[in-house]
Amino acid sequence: MLISLNNPTSKKLKLSIAKDTEGGTKYNTFVTLILNETLSPAEGVHDNPPSRIDILRDIKRTKRDKKFQQLSKVVDKIRNFEEVQVNIGKSTAEDRDSKIKEFNQKYIRFANEIVNEAIEDALKINNDILKRNYWFYIGILGVYSVITLLLIVSGFQAIKHSDPNSLAFIAVMSSVVIPIGIAVEPHLRSKLLS
Repeated sequence: MLISLNNPTSKKLKLSIAKDTEGGTKYNTFVTLILNETLSPAEGVHDNPPSRIDILRDIKRTKRDKKFQQLSKVVDKIRNFEEVQVNIGKSTAEDRDSKIKEFNQKYIRFANEIVNEAIEDALKINNDILKRNYWFYIGILGVYSVITLLLIVSGFQAIKHSDPNSLAFIAVMSSVVIPIGIAVEPHLRSKLLS
């Protein structure tokens, strides 16, 4: 459903973009839309700011969750971006093509900034996952190394005390633990660190 918002009065509009429920926060769909197609240059300029940032600026919430922070970040980015005006409607017929080109370049630059920021966020998340996996890998490797070291020390102790039962047990355990570690380690490294 598309609802046209226009506020010719001086009263403030209240838009509900989210509602707190028992199951958490429920977000409503919210879209701003600007249509720019005229057959002839406009004779006057509308009084609404671009992207209706005036509506978004008045959003107030008591709960500061992560999604609200992301929304605030986008609103701030749009607000900063919209400070630079490209007034096609005020341009002469000779300047119109260059103004349209300037307008297109402005929004392409903005889209590229948003995409680059999203890529940077994705890379940061990926690096965080790799760091976590790296320390998990180091932990597993450390536990395996301690077990192997204990088997070696126990083997020397069994030889020193001439205990054939302990020596046989350690030999069997070593023949199982060491090859498993050697076989599993490359697979574990490739899964966790790539």
